[in-house]
Amino acid sequence: PKEGVKNVLTICPGFSSDCVETLEEILIQGKESFISAGGENFDMVPCLNDNDDHILLLKSLIERNI
Repeated sequence: PKEGVKNVLTICPGFSSDCVETLEEILIQGKESFISAGGENFDMVPCLNDNDDHILLLKSLIERNI
């Protein structure tokens, strides 16, 4: 925020599903830090979780590699 960035939308491509740790450290603590430093909007794109396309992708990768 001190550099003029007031809005942040985060994405965690290293995670395929949300977990308590991800949500706590990024969505809660990250948001608190950003807002307290002067940011205005902070949000996080949810992981793919159990989205049908994500499950089909995982199934395809598993079948191809076993």
